[in-house]
Amino acid sequence: GPWLRRWVPVAGLGGAAGSALLMSTPPGVFARIVPVLVAAGSLALLVQPRLAALRRHSDGGVLRPVALVALSVYSGYFGAGSGVMVLALRLITP
Repeated sequence: GPWLRRWVPVAGLGGAAGSALLMSTPPGVFARIVPVLVAAGSLALLVQPRLAALRRHSDGGVLRPVALVALSVYSGYFGAGSGVMVLALRLITP
């Protein structure tokens, strides 16, 4: 509950920014950037165990809001795999 009330507005703004970015870029840009976004999502899942190990050394401070905004923009623009990436972020940051 409290976690959602705090971070849903941040995620919503990031998602809206990603959607606006998608709607304002030329159609050919999306086709060129999709492989990069898929690779970024795959890389995030690949390094997730290493990132989880960092949890012991982090209080989530700046990492959580910055990463959540970045993931939300990614989700608003592309969406593929973003749910898993947000869950991974939630596991990584306390």
